[in-house]
Amino acid sequence: MGNYSWYPYLIMPLLTVYTIFYYGKKERYKKNHLHLVSSRLWLFTGINIMVTGFAFAPYLKNYLSFVILLLLGVATAVAGSFIKSRILLICGLTLNLAAYLTFFVPWKEHPLLMGIASLVAFLIPGIYLHYNSRKKDV
Repeated sequence: MGNYSWYPYLIMPLLTVYTIFYYGKKERYKKNHLHLVSSRLWLFTGINIMVTGFAFAPYLKNYLSFVILLLLGVATAVAGSFIKSRILLICGLTLNLAAYLTFFVPWKEHPLLMGIASLVAFLIPGIYLHYNSRKKDV
């Protein structure tokens, strides 16, 4: 098969357990329905991406990037609709376009495409929302 490093697969579950305990001990604040739906949206999206990546990667082969970007695009667009953020909605649509672009890009270039799409779709809106949250409550 090949010489692959298994360290990321061992570290990810350990960091997940650490994160659960860390946030479990943090002081709780009152959550509204929007927060609950948004957190569940990202939880289920993340679980679906992990299951798809670990269990179905041998079957999906070249289409794995498409499925991951499509799931991220839908979740980002829905999250943008929840908080009424036009920039997040546009970034979700950008991720969907990047997902369909994977059909026209060679397989060896998919990590680069996913990296660029993630930077555009998450870093830019994250910085924008961070600065807007200082001005008003988002």
